[in-house]
Amino acid sequence: MTRQNRILGLTITPLTRRRLANFRANRRGYWSLWLFLGLFVASLFAELIANDRPILIGFEDTLYYPVFIDYPETTFGGFLETTTEYADPEVREMIEEKGWIIWPLVRFSYDTVNYELKVPAPAPPSELNWLGTDDQGRDVAARLISALLVTGIAATFISILIMIWAQQILNPSQIAIIFALEPVFAAFFAIVFAGEVLGFLGYMGGGLIVLAVAYGSRGEALK
Repeated sequence: MTRQNRILGLTITPLTRRRLANFRANRRGYWSLWLFLGLFVASLFAELIANDRPILIGFEDTLYYPVFIDYPETTFGGFLETTTEYADPEVREMIEEKGWIIWPLVRFSYDTVNYELKVPAPAPPSELNWLGTDDQGRDVAARLISALLVTGIAATFISILIMIWAQQILNPSQIAIIFALEPVFAAFFAIVFAGEVLGFLGYMGGGLIVLAVAYGSRGEALK
């Protein structure tokens, strides 16, 4: 078998090769795939891109890694034994008196409320909140990065894996119903892992998508 019939060690049939060539010819779809993959890879490092904890702290000739390890406030000269609140201006000043701090690009986590807003929430974009805040004062950029992680891995990736597996044992109508569960996956993981609170319209929208695809698949099965 020639090298041309193998990609990444996998055997590629002539039919699959023609499909790949057709996909590459669709420039919008081709570059959209690379854009999605880029965002997906970046979202894997979400904790280092958007976080309300510093990536690295140098304090009294010792290095600390708050993004990975919890440190009590007493570590940095405070009085509390609880986990350090690095967003507290007094804590930051206390650390910077005897050391330095390296922050992520976005200094907020998905659920961090910015209590230092100079205008009522939702606030417009600023130097600190690049995309502004929502109506609860939470950073939009941090929540967007978290959403990419949840929807990219939990919703899209897992649902596609299930669909690929299901294609071997189910008919197309049943596979379409499974694929329609993508919004259900997204909502479930957003609630469990991201602390998202969905309103009535969110649940209704997801339910309508699932019902619409299920109804369409049922119609195909009856033909």
